[in-house]
Amino acid sequence: ITPPKAGIESVTCKIGHRKGVKQSINIVQAKIIDACFVDNNGIKIEKACWGQTVNIYLNTEYLIGEEINIEVWDDDTFFDDGVANKSIKSYDGKPISLKLDKNVKDKTGTLGELYVKVFAPKLTLLNQGKRFPTDGLIVEDVMSFSNAIIGEENGSKKHTLVDYDDV
Repeated sequence: ITPPKAGIESVTCKIGHRKGVKQSINIVQAKIIDACFVDNNGIKIEKACWGQTVNIYLNTEYLIGEEINIEVWDDDTFFDDGVANKSIKSYDGKPISLKLDKNVKDKTGTLGELYVKVFAPKLTLLNQGKRFPTDGLIVEDVMSFSNAIIGEENGSKKHTLVDYDDV
């Protein structure tokens, strides 16, 4: 059976004409709560440059182990363009990498504002096909830094850049 909605469903299991057993089953619905772009340290980013690899982080419920499809779109003034697709056979809850390569750039132009839509072909997914994040990832040719963390790549010996004129 495919339940019409999340909640408690009563199911009676019986063989032939025997009395059977009645059980209550808690039906849950998978959903996308939010999604955003993050760097390799899991920090949310709003800007990137072409050639960089970014990650798509999905905040979900009941989606681990399920098949998902992610569509990456470029927000244009009149018609948005699909620029990349990712298919994951068994979602593990980890961020999904996306290379901002020449193929993606050719579909967006030199300046892109990317967002994602998530689909689960075998589920009724709440917020399926909704745009995430609301403010897209700005991608351009020039690399810019804001509140950069300077130190070792592995995270040891790091400190935040400070403008000492303001201290």
